Amino acid sequence: MKGILIKIAALIFLIASCQQVELPIEADGDKPEAEQVSGPEFTTHVEAFGAQIKIAMDGNSVVWNAGDQIAIFQGLSAADKYQVKEDGIGKTSATFEIVAKGDESSTTELPVNIALYPYESNLVCTPVITENGKTTAYQITGVTIPSTQTYTANSFAGESFPMAALTNGISDHILNFKNICGVLEFQLKGTAKVKTIELNGNDNEPLSGKATLTVYPGGAIPTIAMSPDASNTVILDCGDGVQLNETTATSFLISIPPTAFENGFTATIVSVNGVSEVLASGENVNVMVVDTEVYSNTGGQSSKSTPAGAVAKFATSGKKIRKKDLGMMAMSYGYVYVAQVAMGANQAQFLNAIKEAEAHDGPSLFIAYAPCINHGLKAGMGKSQREEKLAVECGYWHLYRFNPALEAEGKNPFTLDSKEPDWSKFQDFIKGEVRYASLLKTFPAEAGELFALTEEFAKLCLASYKHMAGQAE
Repeated sequence: MKGILIKIAALIFLIASCQQVELPIEADGDKPEAEQVSGPEFTTHVEAFGAQIKIAMDGNSVVWNAGDQIAIFQGLSAADKYQVKEDGIGKTSATFEIVAKGDESSTTELPVNIALYPYESNLVCTPVITENGKTTAYQITGVTIPSTQTYTANSFAGESFPMAALTNGISDHILNFKNICGVLEFQLKGTAKVKTIELNGNDNEPLSGKATLTVYPGGAIPTIAMSPDASNTVILDCGDGVQLNETTATSFLISIPPTAFENGFTATIVSVNGVSEVLASGENVNVMVVDTEVYSNTGGQSSKSTPAGAVAKFATSGKKIRKKDLGMMAMSYGYVYVAQVAMGANQAQFLNAIKEAEAHDGPSLFIAYAPCINHGLKAGMGKSQREEKLAVECGYWHLYRFNPALEAEGKNPFTLDSKEPDWSKFQDFIKGEVRYASLLKTFPAEAGELFALTEEFAKLCLASYKHMAGQAE
């Protein structure tokens, strides 16, 4: 996968739609006593719109989907779980029935009914009481703004957009839901197939994670406060990918808490029309991946190719997991020629790989190690070829070729071109780059552990290559 540059039109909506809910009291007495769950049914009444759309951008209408659940605080601080009934699925008017009682040991009584969509299991509602005993608001803790949302055509993930409602009293059975979050809309054109959109505020604004919701009597709009450990990232997952159109814009909607991006935001858009699609085509094409180990074309953000311990945008405390092995993924096809190269380390191996790839009747992939300005080479970018040489000598980068043509001749298709590394040089090598060395200053306690992981993963990688080359010890 690769980052793509697409013409973007971004719009932010703060929606204040309402949904009415009636609460006719009807106990469920048909179940055996041990399984009986009783409570009022909740019936919704909203304006009509297109079926199967959770919250519509045109008219702010609501229809309910199968499995939708809401939490209801019925005079107590613990919430009951309600689910939409079958006859309300896909409609703007639906009835909800109780499916599970909340913590019945709850002793905090509330003078009102409060509802929250979607249902979460650890919600607690607490009244905000002034010194003179007046209740001015109600705080709900345990609310989650999901860090990953699922793409939905012309809308957004149903459970990513919370709504809340508060009645005027226990006997008031009308719930007027109000939306809590805003919506960021991307309108994209092009030929790419979008896999994910990752959103980050340039001032590290909190965008996902745990939050506390405050609802107010009198119809005021609810407010939300993100927790101190909230994430500054939210990702829209487009599944197998959403194909763009060159002439008509496709809308991608991400739910976010009300946020003022005073210094803007960064959206990293990843396409599936990248390396894997080309290789899977089986066409006779040559692909070179210049591996800088970050998203270089969008500002140096951490990517799946970023090694453990390296500092990059959105990984300021060092990446915690190993980088993906693109070469191993490509070799799994069996018919793809794959070479991992570093011209500064071994020019002969680099040229041999070019010749073999050109002769190969099928797709080929070159993965070339490329020092980047984001690495912060202490020796300077003028020494990038030397940096490649050092990377191979210490075991940070390995050289190999995978030639499917050899397998047809009864030979091992994998050739490990790297010599045995001098692992004693590994730590000095990574500390010669600011992306690693800076971690010693900002997170000294974690740096040593992460640097050890970086070396361990490099050794594991080499062990796999030795096994493939028939050199396993």
